[in-house]
Amino acid sequence: MTDFEIIFVERQREIQKHLEFIKELQWSVINRSGGKPIDMEHVNILKSAFLVHLYNVIESVMSKTIEEIDGKAKKHPPSEWASEFFQSWLLHRAILVFDNEPSKRIEKIVKVIGEASGRELVSSARVAKRSSGNWSNKEISDLAAKLTCDLRISPDIDRKACIVFLIDNKVPMTYVRHMRNQLAHGNLSFVDAAAHLTVDQLELLCSTVLDYMNEVVSSFVSYIEGKKYLKVTA
Repeated sequence: MTDFEIIFVERQREIQKHLEFIKELQWSVINRSGGKPIDMEHVNILKSAFLVHLYNVIESVMSKTIEEIDGKAKKHPPSEWASEFFQSWLLHRAILVFDNEPSKRIEKIVKVIGEASGRELVSSARVAKRSSGNWSNKEISDLAAKLTCDLRISPDIDRKACIVFLIDNKVPMTYVRHMRNQLAHGNLSFVDAAAHLTVDQLELLCSTVLDYMNEVVSSFVSYIEGKKYLKVTA
């Protein structure tokens, strides 16, 4: 079992626990008789936190996927990598070089040439940065394309997660990212951000995102197990 499969299983269990707690707390608010003062603001804060938590499932899985592919690929010299993987790696390294100060660029270019030619050990086989706050279905598809990973998403799941608007004229995968960023950057308050969402909507959002991510995980597992980052040998 890959590390990102394990992370996905763990994160699914956590997010389901979060959803159960929201349900129980909301029921307590509606049906309470005495006891500690709990009101809908407590529930709404948890709903907003749930959106951040759900996004964390996406980002943690994708970050671990990039890390695991990096670990597998750099055990092999670039001469053994599939052409598309090598080109994506080279482009990513070139972008990183130009992120450096001009005085350091020549040194970095020489290092990349040394690694590409096999004269130096590959320090990183990443083809993308660990992207904080920027994962939606588009970024996942783009990563799969860079790696030539066959992203197998069933039509029904793709339609529900990536095509049909669910909330605020956004598809589920985009909506979760948008809300996470709005909350993380302080543009929305945790009291108000998800106040309009029902528990049923949260459940539907959660199941749709998890169904999509389950197929994403399966696709990248097949990619790694098939060593698709390497050249096809006769």
